[in-house]
Amino acid sequence: MNKLFLSNMKGALPIFIFCVVSICISCLSYSQNPVEDNYRKAVQLMEESKWKEATSVLQTVVSDHGEKAMEFYGPAFGLIHYHLGLCQLSLKKHREAATAFETTYRKFSNKIPEALKDKVPNTRNHYHKVSLYRWGTAEQGAEEYAGALKLYEKFLSENPEKGTFSPAEVLINMGVCNAKLGKIPEATEKLQKVYDNYDKIRTREQWMLHNAFMDLAGQWIEKAMPAQGIAFMDANDGPLRFSPYESFQYGFNNKMLKLAQEASNGENGLDSLALRFYTLIPRTEDAISELEDRKSFERSDKGKAKIQEKIDELSATISGGTSVDIQGLRLLAYIYEKNSNF
Repeated sequence: MNKLFLSNMKGALPIFIFCVVSICISCLSYSQNPVEDNYRKAVQLMEESKWKEATSVLQTVVSDHGEKAMEFYGPAFGLIHYHLGLCQLSLKKHREAATAFETTYRKFSNKIPEALKDKVPNTRNHYHKVSLYRWGTAEQGAEEYAGALKLYEKFLSENPEKGTFSPAEVLINMGVCNAKLGKIPEATEKLQKVYDNYDKIRTREQWMLHNAFMDLAGQWIEKAMPAQGIAFMDANDGPLRFSPYESFQYGFNNKMLKLAQEASNGENGLDSLALRFYTLIPRTEDAISELEDRKSFERSDKGKAKIQEKIDELSATISGGTSVDIQGLRLLAYIYEKNSNF
């Protein structure tokens, strides 16, 4: 599973959740509202990344008040299910999360039938459309890629408001799903749109895109498509090169080496593709040099010591013969020997 598609549940999101709670839940005419009180408690737990505890609180709210929730609380009760879904996503309970988001979308629409308008409180589910996208991410996490794609497409067809979602993230996830389904042209199209706007996307989305590239690259190997793979890498060479240390820090160098090894080990004549993957692997010495530069600008002794630990760690891989560089050289030797280029 691609873990990075879950990362936007953290950071600013819980704060935004709390603001919406204050708008939607507190507008009800109850001096003491157990739904709102427990909702605030759950939000606080989510801000502290206490997902199990928050799940328990939200499940209690659903159990105690969910039977006639639309009648008593209106569309705003959908927020309970929405954030329950977020908690379950973080706990990797994808099927439960999908059910929660589906409930948010299907049962707590802001479009109340005329016959019920006098019976249902005039509240609002601010996450009604976004829950459709989240439902898709839950299906993707459960490896139901075809279902996830349908949900992403439906989400976009509903013209969601700008600022309520990340267009780049949606395209990346659609690219991943298409790649997982072996739909190479569709995956390429979605990911290329993001690469074309690489300088406008956030760091988190860049990481997501890099991981999505790995999924697409795996298909080039599986389906023996070296020309398409090389052309894609040539077109996006710059964005595919993270800084040397970041590449080591987040494991992109090892993933790229693995792709190169997988391409060279097959019988489909993919050595040219393997060599192109190899060109995207930074040298360990370059990562060490980058850290040395950072260390020279670090003022605190504690900060310098932490950077030195990382330098020592990378240096040990060189002296111990386990660095990516050495593994890469072995790969080159294997390819040249196989092709009688010595």
